[in-house]
Amino acid sequence: MATGLSVAQAQAIDKCPYRAFRPQDSKEKRRPAATVRIGVARTNSVSVHTDMLPVRKANPTLVFLLIAFGIPWSIQLFMAFKRIPLIPVWPGLIVANGFCSVAGFVAAYCESGWTGVTELGHRCVRHQASKGWWAYTLLLNLGIANVTTLVYGLVHGVVGPLRLPDLAHQWWLPFAFLFGFIFGPLGEEAGWRGYLLPRLLRQYSPLVSSLILGLISALWHFPTGLLVGSASYFHSVMGLLLFTTSAICMNILITILFLHTGMSVLHAIVFHWTIMPAIAVSEIIFPPIQQPPDWVRAIGLIVFTLGAAAIFRQRLCSNPSSLHLCTPATGSRPLMSHPQG
Repeated sequence: MATGLSVAQAQAIDKCPYRAFRPQDSKEKRRPAATVRIGVARTNSVSVHTDMLPVRKANPTLVFLLIAFGIPWSIQLFMAFKRIPLIPVWPGLIVANGFCSVAGFVAAYCESGWTGVTELGHRCVRHQASKGWWAYTLLLNLGIANVTTLVYGLVHGVVGPLRLPDLAHQWWLPFAFLFGFIFGPLGEEAGWRGYLLPRLLRQYSPLVSSLILGLISALWHFPTGLLVGSASYFHSVMGLLLFTTSAICMNILITILFLHTGMSVLHAIVFHWTIMPAIAVSEIIFPPIQQPPDWVRAIGLIVFTLGAAAIFRQRLCSNPSSLHLCTPATGSRPLMSHPQG
């Protein structure tokens, strides 16, 4: 070689990991382009290394389930062991239940990197929908609660009088609604509808996906029954069956909304949030003697869900391939990125 390099220097160059970029002669050595190329190679290697964090090697669904179940269940078991009551809600439980949504973002990263996290974040604030679907989001649960109460009263011969003016005197109601928003759907829906439902929809029809997700989300709530002051339906087999059936029904109703609002997590959050306020409003405006027991409310929800499933049966029973569901990593638009009217 006419490069003026010693034998030791030439051997060192042969062992260089950037051999493809090593100078071949003295003229090539003086070219700045070689240095630029090496710099690009090093920059790319660093960018790939920083994007491929160790957590991305894990199975996304397994990571989701471990976080979504592991942390809330651990805290609730701790509360049950220490006899910490459910009401007033312990701050640690609020934080722990929020890890269902945290798990959704972590799993999205495991599956598609920061692209998946960004896409999920966009769906958490996606509000575009027709007026009809916003009415579905805000008013359906209120309608179910009030119609069920009204029918129960008609069957027992007691209807009214309605106490609508009493709503204005419930100063605590806005605070209860805000607390219910933070404690419930905000900490769950980025997991259930943000990550798990889209993943199920790639393999199953919307109806089957709703059934699976309903069972999973019902199971997620079961340890609440171990806490002091938990609802009575957690303490009997029949109560657990009705709770599980109600969870499945709610998941079917939310899936219908999900499919018609461009996979919006925001709509799912708001719909989930309206469940408890709807019952609270019904209990205020109707007299106590007309209030139906929990099992009647469950039957009312089942009837409404069957009606909605019949109306949207074609969409609910559609083949997964017809949904055109794409992962964020493909660069394609997600399922129904434009909300339908």
